[in-house]
Amino acid sequence: MQPIQPINYRASNSYKPNFTAHLPKHFSSMMNYIYKKTPSDMFECGDVMRVSTVLDNGREVSGVVNFLNGKYHSLVLDEGSEHLKQEFMRTALKRYNMHITNRRMQEKLGYIQK
Repeated sequence: MQPIQPINYRASNSYKPNFTAHLPKHFSSMMNYIYKKTPSDMFECGDVMRVSTVLDNGREVSGVVNFLNGKYHSLVLDEGSEHLKQEFMRTALKRYNMHITNRRMQEKLGYIQK
């Protein structure tokens, strides 16, 4: 009888999506990808996802993203933050791209300085 060999596998707690061709260039592309890869129990209700980020000026902004037929439909920020919609989308996309790319790619994109 041979001893049982341990199975070697690599488990990772960090989730890094794989954009095969390129990083998302638009907030809607990012949200569509996240929607496809997110378990349904993470949604507020139906096709509504709660989102938040901290802007560069330190202000935390949050809101909800609505999906229609599995595609990004709209972003509605909490009351008083509606005027920050474009800044919110740029910041969220930038932080998402920074999270899924390595340091070398971040330097190429200009997110960090060498």
